[in-house]
Amino acid sequence: HMNNLLFFVACISFLLNGCKCFQPMPVDPTPNIGSQHQKASQPIRRVAILPMESHLEENDFAQRLRASIVKSLRTSGAFEVIDIQPHELGPCKTTVIRNGNYDERQLNWLMKNHSVDAVMFSRLNHARTVAPQSCTAICHIVDGREAFIIATVEGAWDLSDQGDLTRFQKFISLSSTNFVHSDLAKESPQVMAEFVGKEIAMEIF
Repeated sequence: HMNNLLFFVACISFLLNGCKCFQPMPVDPTPNIGSQHQKASQPIRRVAILPMESHLEENDFAQRLRASIVKSLRTSGAFEVIDIQPHELGPCKTTVIRNGNYDERQLNWLMKNHSVDAVMFSRLNHARTVAPQSCTAICHIVDGREAFIIATVEGAWDLSDQGDLTRFQKFISLSSTNFVHSDLAKESPQVMAEFVGKEIAMEIF
């Protein structure tokens, strides 16, 4: 009888513990996007958005994506966005530095000439503008006063991926984009850029 009781208790314990295996795990809605933030010692009020780096053949999409980021950041109201055009760069370069060590002389020049607290560097690493569209990009916001990165966003978007496609379709349904069907939107580089730019901006702030 004791053996039967122990067996019964073991079965109940297994069933109770086993139930945990069937509980749904929380799913990250944007698994292909990563971001890191470091609090600035002083408030960030004005940010200069530099031209986006890209391969020459992908420059058109890079400009669309950058414009979308600028638009989304301005809509957020997190800080004032200063849209820096190529002719306003002076001696400065737009290179994304992965080790985080930016040239203080360039940052000082940008701060002095554009009255900003921080600077955003960005690069479009890849873009496929035919269906299924995809792209990868990285953005750094650097505190010009202390020359260190306060925000990094890096991600990959691929409309052949079901998770990315689901978010894209939700974006279309909530936006004012005049497309009768989401399949038409999936073929538009402009809509893709607006979608990706909004997601990057959301990660930044």
